[in-house]
Amino acid sequence: MKDQDGMIMATASVVLLVAALIMLFLVTFLMVVVRPVFAEIFAEIGGPLPFLTQLFLWVPTTGYVASLVVLVVALLFKEIYIRNKSISLTINLLVAIAGIVFLLLCVFALYLPLFSMPNMLSGVDG
Repeated sequence: MKDQDGMIMATASVVLLVAALIMLFLVTFLMVVVRPVFAEIFAEIGGPLPFLTQLFLWVPTTGYVASLVVLVVALLFKEIYIRNKSISLTINLLVAIAGIVFLLLCVFALYLPLFSMPNMLSGVDG
């Protein structure tokens, strides 16, 4: 029974590790590929941007890529050196949840100016 519990915990840990890595790569793709397109659109339109959007546009692309590399290396070293599967599972779960939250925050920050765009455009015309 104990072996079966250990196997379930190990499988769950690997599944969460893969989910965390996918979230990290999605965030990096969003910030490296999608963010510059939005930055160009915002620059063409002009007008003030919300603080959260300015913050995401301010961080250089290399910052996001470097963060991804550090997190992936840390997760892989954790898998190698941490033998306690419950600790590994907990770390993978926290990283996966943080990745989801950060991904949603990135999407929100990039789309936030679109909600205030009618006000910006009506201010230009009026």
